[in-house]
Amino acid sequence: MASLTDIVKRERKIGIVVHDKAVLFSNGIVQNAYFLYQCFESMGYRCQLLCPEATPHPFEHKRMSVQHITTDERIFDPREYHTIITVTRRITKEIYALLKHHKVGVISLVCGNNYMYDQEEFLRGMKDGTTAYMGESRNIDEQWLIPCYHHALDYVEMIRKKPAFLVPHLWSPEIIREYAPLAIHKPEASLFYNREKRKTKKLNIVMLEPNLNLFKTAWLPIVASEKLYMDHPDLVEFVYVFNFPEHDHAYRMTDALSLGPKLRKFQRKSVAEIMHFFNNESDCTPIFVSHQVLNGLNYLYYELLYYGFPLVHNSPMMDGCGYFYPETDIKACVEQILYAFKHHDKRVETYKENAREYLKRVDPLDPGVQKTFDQMMTASIVKNAPSPALPVCFIVDEGIYLHLELICKSLLTRVTIPTHICVLTNDEKNMAPISAFMDTICKKDSYTVKAISEHHMKLLNSLYVEEARKDITGFGYAQLLLPEYFAEHKKLLVMEPDQIVQADLAPLWRDVWEKNIKLGAVDYNLGDATLRTLSHVYPGKPVKAYNTGVMVVDTAHWNANKYTQLCLEVVDTQRAQKGTYYNFYAEGAINIALQPHIVELSSIYNTCNLGWAEGISKEILDKGVILHWNGTRKPWTSDGLYKSYYKV
Repeated sequence: MASLTDIVKRERKIGIVVHDKAVLFSNGIVQNAYFLYQCFESMGYRCQLLCPEATPHPFEHKRMSVQHITTDERIFDPREYHTIITVTRRITKEIYALLKHHKVGVISLVCGNNYMYDQEEFLRGMKDGTTAYMGESRNIDEQWLIPCYHHALDYVEMIRKKPAFLVPHLWSPEIIREYAPLAIHKPEASLFYNREKRKTKKLNIVMLEPNLNLFKTAWLPIVASEKLYMDHPDLVEFVYVFNFPEHDHAYRMTDALSLGPKLRKFQRKSVAEIMHFFNNESDCTPIFVSHQVLNGLNYLYYELLYYGFPLVHNSPMMDGCGYFYPETDIKACVEQILYAFKHHDKRVETYKENAREYLKRVDPLDPGVQKTFDQMMTASIVKNAPSPALPVCFIVDEGIYLHLELICKSLLTRVTIPTHICVLTNDEKNMAPISAFMDTICKKDSYTVKAISEHHMKLLNSLYVEEARKDITGFGYAQLLLPEYFAEHKKLLVMEPDQIVQADLAPLWRDVWEKNIKLGAVDYNLGDATLRTLSHVYPGKPVKAYNTGVMVVDTAHWNANKYTQLCLEVVDTQRAQKGTYYNFYAEGAINIALQPHIVELSSIYNTCNLGWAEGISKEILDKGVILHWNGTRKPWTSDGLYKSYYKV
């Protein structure tokens, strides 16, 4: 049977928030939204692009569906989602409140250099009345940062007051391979670096930095080009600066350099057009030179590496790909330009192979990348998804059902997840009074009362043999039939009326589903006959005597593997050996028949022996989530022990 997270993954979706009419090549974050979608979809998650603007247009790539995310549940049903990931747009506090009401996790994918953005905004103020300040958007549960922003983990956690984690950067050539030929009106093959075109002994320096923020500008590469030109004036054909700033001062700064007319300034052009030009229209060696501050990963690097162009950069995160110079070292930058000019054509195949290996690390379809994202998403689901309802089963006869009152009230008041009480009684005549009694404790839809069949009752009585506890009848073995009678529930928590719940059982139940526990109980280590038989049935193996007064049962697993029949065969041996084969009725049978299949639960979920052992410490009693008065000195008897704990 699937775990809780498997069920959530199968039944609900991931919503990825983008803005309307998002342009693929405006910046990398739009493509990142698609690659995130691709990564999760290929792992079996169901994804949907969402947009805060009404009547959104289809996503540019593949014309993918984009739906409106809004507080109007007639348009957007949050119950369809387990997680929302904001990528190019944030969500409002009203939408966040709606999502949290429905236990939907909200994650912010941080693909921008917000640490630097915020510093610039602090100095210059808002641009056009809008803000990118991270502190303005705390409508999230956690943040996923790409690796080049590892330096900002503490910063974003402090600003947003939400935890932050690193996840892989995502990229594949899929998008540029599809759109580049459309931009150049040529086959993609014309984009791959062609060393046969290099006829002259000159180079062109090319800069594609966006020049919008301090962390990605062409200024240092321009200065490095100045030094290269001063040292080797005959080597430089031209220096091309794309995305050149529009203000006059940028022109005055560059006009003062020795480069003079060698420096050519352009506005924005697509990377595909630029690569095609320098690969086919110029016979000089193109050297792409980049500079960044605390922004060591970007799509420009990946695209140039994929197509084999020489890239001189200062990113310490490229692991030998391209030609590296440290930080702001202009001399080293010039040296790498010269090295690339002299050696790139001779080693271009090795260069491209190294790039291919590196780019596997960011491939949305790479198994290692997917494993990381799956682990992160699973952790988010565990933290945010609602726990499945808790069905608690009891077997009671006409003499005991009144003692359900406190155990049921403790369940209904102290357990934070929906709880359903399942009662199996020994006679149909008991159903009406038990139902009337349960009506005084909880709502009608919060309990189910069933009666054991005459056939089953006769079978249990025929197998019954009296043990030391003479107050237990053949009906005590009905515990073995609960998975059959309440098979409508995927998992059951079997309990007994002589118990009290002191704290929330939601952590236990979530753990049961996450670990997919099919049969679980607490180690009891009592019952001489049971332990003796276990050592004979399982020779040389460690055995334990579990107390099944609190027991987790996966109904489908129990029924499919015919555990009831296996246990009843052990009960028949007990009858044949006149009660000496094991102790404690159904508990002994379960231990012997199913020992290898029982998962040990924490002892706090069945703090035993309150019905006979004096002197149990207050520390143990206070720590117990479920207290169990197994033994004859029940809390409702005159000689009962620990009565002060039997309360709600």
